[in-house]
Amino acid sequence: MNHERDLSHLAERKELEREKAVVEVERLHNEEVRKLYDEMAALRKVHEETKEKMQEEISVLQQVNRKIDN
Repeated sequence: MNHERDLSHLAERKELEREKAVVEVERLHNEEVRKLYDEMAALRKVHEETKEKMQEEISVLQQVNRKIDN
């Protein structure tokens, strides 16, 4: 009887350890995903700033070009 109870406790402990490991892996995965989203947001911001600067430069060049043509 004690043997069966010990085996049951071992099985429960093993399952608990497995669940803890799964939770830790999920936490690390979520942390990595969050870092990637943050990096993506930073890159989008840089892209938008660069795009705006380029559009401004295009506008200035178009105005200069119009003045030269006239």
